Amino acid sequence: MSQSEWTIRRAGDADMGSLTRLFFTSVREGAGPDYTESQRAAWAPDLPETEVWRVRLGDQKVWLAEDGEGEVIGFMTLRKDGHIDFAFVAPAYIGRGVAYDLYSVLEAEAKADGLDRLTSDASTMAKAFFTRQGWEIVREQAPVRRGVTLPNWHMAKSIAG
Repeated sequence: MSQSEWTIRRAGDADMGSLTRLFFTSVREGAGPDYTESQRAAWAPDLPETEVWRVRLGDQKVWLAEDGEGEVIGFMTLRKDGHIDFAFVAPAYIGRGVAYDLYSVLEAEAKADGLDRLTSDASTMAKAFFTRQGWEIVREQAPVRRGVTLPNWHMAKSIAG
C-alpha cells in the first residue's frame, strides 16, 4: 500500500475503540523486536477501556491514519504543552510511511499553534523514528510498570522559527 492509499484526519469520540485496539496490538505485536513478552504485558496488560481513553485524550489533539476501507492503521496525539503522548502504527504498516505522514501533520499544527518545542517519552522504536525527524535524546529513563522496567527516552525537538 502506498502513502496515497491512507488518509490522515482528526480523531473523534467514535474512534476511541479503534485507537485502544491499535494501541494494544501495537504494543503486544509491533513492539516485539524491542521489548520482552513480560515488558509488553506490563505495558499493555489488557485492552484499554474506551471511556478511560476518551478522558485521557480529551484535551489532546489526536490524528489518525486510516486505510481505504476505514481501518485505523496509526495515530499520534499532541498535548497543549507540546508533548507527544502516543505515537503508534499497526504492525503491518511499520516502516511504510504512516508515522511520517502523521508526524508531518502534527508538527505543522504544533507550529501553527505557536509551540516552539516538542517532547516525548519514546519507546525504542519511536526513538529511532524521532531521531530521523531531527529530535534529540534528553535522557534515558527506566519507568517501572507492574513491577517491570520499560526503558524509554525523553526526547525533544525545537520547532521554533
